[in-house]
Amino acid sequence: VPNDDAILLAKNTNVPVLLFGRNDDRGYLYCYSSNDFEGGQIASKYLINEKCKKLLYVSIPDITCSKYRSDGFVSFAEKYDNVETQIVDHEHFFADYEGFIREGFDGYFFFDDAIGVKFLNYINKNH
Repeated sequence: VPNDDAILLAKNTNVPVLLFGRNDDRGYLYCYSSNDFEGGQIASKYLINEKCKKLLYVSIPDITCSKYRSDGFVSFAEKYDNVETQIVDHEHFFADYEGFIREGFDGYFFFDDAIGVKFLNYINKNH
């Protein structure tokens, strides 16, 4: 999020500023963000509909939208007695792909595409 000086500079030079994934009420900024909680619920619902029973959300800690996604992910899955969820930090996940595979996780939701692509590349190469 830009600081006050950056916003003033943009306003004085008539440069529009668009923020993705952030909200700001100081004015002059155009903000676009999604409902991360609902996004987490949608991901969980999709995996459950695909018959997944052991779901993993791979997060990046200390990022607010990641927390909202994980909360939504878990809240939807908690409606089902036969579905298990776990949240794991991406660095822990990167360090132990095989451990999560051995634990039987069958539904994965990643904070971002880069994490998922790394995992898919690993799966394609080793499994």
